[in-house]
Amino acid sequence: NEPSITQLQNVIDNSDPLRLETGNPNLEQQVQHRLSLRYNKTNSEKSRIFYAMLSADFRENYIANNTFIARQDTLLADGILLGRNGQLISPVNMKGYFRTNGFITYGIPLKAMKSNLNFNISASYTKQPGIINDVENISNTTTGGVGITLSSNISEKVDFTLTSMTNLNNSVSTAQGFANTQYINQSSTAGLNLILGEDWVFNTQAVHNYYTGLSDGFNQNYLLWNVSIGRKFLKDNRGDLRFKVYDILNQNTSISRDVTAAYIEDVQTVVLQRYVMAIFTYDIRHFGEAPKREQRKEPWGRH
Repeated sequence: NEPSITQLQNVIDNSDPLRLETGNPNLEQQVQHRLSLRYNKTNSEKSRIFYAMLSADFRENYIANNTFIARQDTLLADGILLGRNGQLISPVNMKGYFRTNGFITYGIPLKAMKSNLNFNISASYTKQPGIINDVENISNTTTGGVGITLSSNISEKVDFTLTSMTNLNNSVSTAQGFANTQYINQSSTAGLNLILGEDWVFNTQAVHNYYTGLSDGFNQNYLLWNVSIGRKFLKDNRGDLRFKVYDILNQNTSISRDVTAAYIEDVQTVVLQRYVMAIFTYDIRHFGEAPKREQRKEPWGRH
């Protein structure tokens, strides 16, 4: 990966007075090595599946951030003033970037419920180098998760899914003055699809998200509930009209955490909340003449 023009230009960008950025004309290209292993086994007689994945990412000349934090007002090149506690960030090549992650899933049938049960385990580790006031800082981030999914196989007209995933995230920095952090995110989803008669369909989904261990004001516990109902009509059921109510409880939000060698940032994004939408879809099967064939009405299932 070649450095970008912005990363190479030795010009200070002062659009954000508290976080100035400049380039480094001595940057070298970054070389990335990836290794991925996958294993899959299916037992058709017992309807059991096993899947495992392991990947690794190693980078030479990793383009990291060199961060200078001013302890007092500092005059930079071109007469630009960096205020006290302001940052000047420039890219620099470093060694030591490494990332690996793994995933395992195992699925079994539940004949009594006419459903399938899947267990998931995931883990990842990232080593990300950086420089802060001429001191090397290595950010070590570890994530582990466990999940379970119950999906129905009852009939073409009844379909439900229950799933839950819990992730533990831990970040440790080698430089002094950086606090180690840990937070938990748990997400659960329940979904139901019903085909009523030949033409009507009902769908509802509820997603519960829980965050703890983030910065003050960012820990969240909310429920996102959506409902829709629709009908197929016109010739060969090519017309599809449905009404959807999104976020009935008006609680939708978006939380994320960004961990780097220089800082940990919690971000809450303003997202669209409750609304009602009418959706019409017309299915054009083909253009022009087509060979004649037997026509039959297809069930309206899940896409």
